[in-house]
Amino acid sequence: MSISLHLETVAATKVFRIVGRLDAYGAEQIEPDFDLVEGTNTVIVNARDVTYLSSAGIRILVKLHKRLQARGGRLMFVELQPYFLAVVKMAGLEKEFSIFKSIEAAISESGVAREVHELPCGRLIFQKGTSAPGTVEVLGNIEDVLWARVTIDQMRKKTFSDKAYSLGLGGLGAGVGEVLPIMGEMMTMGGTMVWLPTDGNDTPDFLVPRRDSDQVMIHTGFNVSFPATFNEYVEFEAASPEGATLTELYRALFDLAMAEPSST
Repeated sequence: MSISLHLETVAATKVFRIVGRLDAYGAEQIEPDFDLVEGTNTVIVNARDVTYLSSAGIRILVKLHKRLQARGGRLMFVELQPYFLAVVKMAGLEKEFSIFKSIEAAISESGVAREVHELPCGRLIFQKGTSAPGTVEVLGNIEDVLWARVTIDQMRKKTFSDKAYSLGLGGLGAGVGEVLPIMGEMMTMGGTMVWLPTDGNDTPDFLVPRRDSDQVMIHTGFNVSFPATFNEYVEFEAASPEGATLTELYRALFDLAMAEPSST
């Protein structure tokens, strides 16, 4: 089955409409056409007429996504067919890709300017999130943490999706009795948990789940969490292949906040 790619410009935004099967052959055929994104930072892929998607198709889409992201741009997807969306979810990319129901919704979102700041340690890319008021959820009492009086009755079990973005005191294990003696500082980011067991080894542990399980849950005695909706998002790309230290990143953020408070 043949595949074709049609380029349209809607409200000064480039829209790629793909028609056909995005399999290994189809990906090979249309990948060279992605060079048309040069000179633009925002691209919309209309996948309404894509009847099939495989890893080969995902590869060129991820490559395009990173290509735009490298210069502070953005790739958005609209009108995904159920099979297309199911494959994206199987690949664990539904949170990585920006997915919208319609071209109008994507264009409305893309109309928000993205700020790119080049710094010694790397690049900071600011993009708008939601305009809704922010909220913070607090579980437990910080005084119980400071005075080391968290008891087994105060411990709570939470799924990873419940604590997508959070800081607190907790750990992982088969039960509260196992976790309580060694729980330590914990952080969750996008549902991924990193924590420092207080077992004397001073070695952080982590778990990156694909989905929630009622058998593997976060045990926490104190937690401050942020719902996964933010007024602003910041992407960081390190200038060095070795990455950047947290000290460098914090210093860059503080310097930027003091120099240009209106942009942060």
